[in-house]
Amino acid sequence: MKCNDKVVKLLVVAGALAAAGSAAAQSKGQWAVSVGANQIRPDVTSGAISAPALPNSFGDVSKDT
Repeated sequence: MKCNDKVVKLLVVAGALAAAGSAAAQSKGQWAVSVGANQIRPDVTSGAISAPALPNSFGDVSKDT
């Protein structure tokens, strides 16, 4: 009996997804710690804000962590 290539590929992908899902599971009593930091540093230059803002109003975008 010949198998269609698409069916074989679908079964391989389904098996890989099933294995990946079980690998991420944790048992009761285990600890998981994750640490990370991100900093956003936009490079923005803009002119005056248009009406209805007050005359000569400028927008300010600064960095944040």
